Amino acid sequence: MIKLQDLRTTRHETTLSNGIRLVFFERPGTPLSLRAHFFSGARFDPSGKEGLAHFMEHMIVAGTKRFPTKDKLAAHIEQYGGGFSAFTGSEGLAVNVSVADPADVNVLTEVLDEILTKGLFDEKTLETERGSIFKEIGDRNSSPEKRLWELYAKLFFQEQDLGHSPLGTEKSVQSISKTDILNYYNTKLVSGRAVFVASGGSNLETLKQKLELISIPSGGDLKIGKPLPVIRKEDTLVEPYIGKDQVYLMIGFRTCESFHLDMPALDLIATILGGGRASTLTRLLRQEKGLVYSVSAGSSGYSDAGTWRVKTSTGRKNVQEVLDIVCSEFNRVEGGKLTSSELRFAKDKTIKFQRMGLQTSGSWVDFHSYRELITPTIHWTVENFVQEIYSVTMEDLARVGSKYFTKGSWFLAMCGDIDKDKVTVNF
Repeated sequence: MIKLQDLRTTRHETTLSNGIRLVFFERPGTPLSLRAHFFSGARFDPSGKEGLAHFMEHMIVAGTKRFPTKDKLAAHIEQYGGGFSAFTGSEGLAVNVSVADPADVNVLTEVLDEILTKGLFDEKTLETERGSIFKEIGDRNSSPEKRLWELYAKLFFQEQDLGHSPLGTEKSVQSISKTDILNYYNTKLVSGRAVFVASGGSNLETLKQKLELISIPSGGDLKIGKPLPVIRKEDTLVEPYIGKDQVYLMIGFRTCESFHLDMPALDLIATILGGGRASTLTRLLRQEKGLVYSVSAGSSGYSDAGTWRVKTSTGRKNVQEVLDIVCSEFNRVEGGKLTSSELRFAKDKTIKFQRMGLQTSGSWVDFHSYRELITPTIHWTVENFVQEIYSVTMEDLARVGSKYFTKGSWFLAMCGDIDKDKVTVNF
């Protein structure tokens, strides 16, 4: 079993005076990375203002009082071998900062303070960023592979807040005003919805002292709702890309919320079916048939819902054959026919790959921050992850397969020049 001490890492935790938890994975002598993670992502966008959280993310890194343009902010931290970034997902909005030398912790916290509390929000920058977002939306809409992810969310989470795009639409983004952004900023970037997760050199007390100087407003409450119901008014959704032979498709099922007890088994099923070159679908679809270039399977969890899906692309004339082969694997999962050797391989691969992935300070933050945000009272680390994976049995695979891979519960999203009435899901 992997232990934190085997990876020369120690977990620490404290709480700042404003109520924000600081979780620090101490790794002596390594660069310092920190994420301010807020439970304030796109699912909280008001109706008609889809894209608001993402727009606000653009604004907080676009210019500050000390660094009025993004390039000046970047130049300041990059001279210390560091950097900053931000992202908006369906549930989380996060700001990342890093420095190469943990002795430069002052630089890291100063830059984070500028981003989180000293944004300019001026009208000129607002319109510049609005134009940039329009370009993002255009890039997404012109790419069937990118658009597929949003089609999948819309289909799997019909009539639910997880189903709308973090980018929004041109119409919704055009409607967003400075007042909308400031209201979101003042109500969503608050202590009750936040956690700080850091990894690298330095020490807990030093980090705490520096972060206490960042005046994030108190307030807000991180509330996790009951599991979302499954709404299946449509089972298939197609975005037409006329004249393109390649069809991008995603087929799968609604599952459980993130960190549910079923999630490790779902992750292992994904590894068996579509987890790389040794997976069964890669063998069946690419190596034996030459129908696809790549295929993947994955499981995603949110605070109150989850999905499991297979993603691939193929020529229009091959779509039915690809779906038939994928469904044959679904039948194996649903019928409890995966093998013990497949399970053993998936366990070994998952654990070894995870260890390989924890080689940087940023990777430690990436791996742990969402769990720290969603389940603050459970001190879950990579140790727990390894134990959960090791503990999955053949009986677990059969139970989870029969629970979620049920006939008549699938969803199919496709982007391409194809009519949904021309394909059949034989599962």
